[in-house]
Amino acid sequence: ALLTVTDVSVQEDTVREIVLPWGTEIRGEIQTTNGGEVKGVRVILVSAEKNFRTEVLTDENGSYEITNIPDASDYVMTAASDSFTSQERAVDTNSLEDGNADMTLEPAGAVVGVITDKITGTPLTGVLVEVWSESRREMPNCAGMTVTDEQGGYAVEGLKKEDEDGYPINDYVVTINAAEYPPHIRTGNIPDGEPVDFRLDPGDTVSGTVSGHGGDVVGVVADVFEKDGDFVKSVTWESDGSFEIGGLSSEKQYQLSFTAFLNDGRELTQWVGEGDIGFDDPDPDSDRNPDGAKVFDVGASLNFSFDESGGRSETETSAGRGSRSENLLHLTSAYSE
Repeated sequence: ALLTVTDVSVQEDTVREIVLPWGTEIRGEIQTTNGGEVKGVRVILVSAEKNFRTEVLTDENGSYEITNIPDASDYVMTAASDSFTSQERAVDTNSLEDGNADMTLEPAGAVVGVITDKITGTPLTGVLVEVWSESRREMPNCAGMTVTDEQGGYAVEGLKKEDEDGYPINDYVVTINAAEYPPHIRTGNIPDGEPVDFRLDPGDTVSGTVSGHGGDVVGVVADVFEKDGDFVKSVTWESDGSFEIGGLSSEKQYQLSFTAFLNDGRELTQWVGEGDIGFDDPDPDSDRNPDGAKVFDVGASLNFSFDESGGRSETETSAGRGSRSENLLHLTSAYSE
């Protein structure tokens, strides 16, 4: 049985009688749709009402037993295994028939592979790998993520292999996001259990200098966008006023905006225009890059200069535009520490 007593004073000797209620139990079997082995499935039981959590493993027959638990009407039971899709069910111990709670699991698929540098062959550690079904991304067991290990290996397990009608799910997407490398994406029919390896090209750079901000700044951040497209990344300048943006794809073109964080609390945000001169976005509420933004190929070098007669303060800058680079303030804070 479990009993939690609060507001107990230890200022002086205290005598308190504690009467333990009878504990209840839940037992059952974890079965599979294909008759596969179900030994070692994790059965997790959680009640927010009772602030209670416990976990057991199934035996060689798929049976489990959880004893001495408090009665609760809000239990959530989860059965989890790398070889099967996870399942949840609600459990009310007050109405559970004979204390039995069985569950049936489906065999799960996996996306596995190794990620290395294309040029050196070096395994890439700590790379974020995301997998999801384009048509079922928000559904249980149709998405997952992990990071690569010291050998560059990864495994996203527990993925649903078939839809509700028994047809194979063949629209999984694998995305690779590694620092200093362009994002890599693999789409289509991802083979279950067969290696999906990636050899990442380090990509190219855009570099240069920043000036014209008046000198009284905390830091400067460059936001990188694909040409007429989405936000890619943010980078901070160096102490000498230079910057280098790595991990860009040679197959794409880019547009840049710069934000100077001034010591008086203002933010000077401008896009790079012709002649590498900054200009204010004429429509900061738009989700499009402004028409006057200069387009850069990788390998370009620029000497950007703010137009000090322009710029919007933090209170005037569009929240919509700022949301396209959510890590902007975080990076600036990290730079200044």
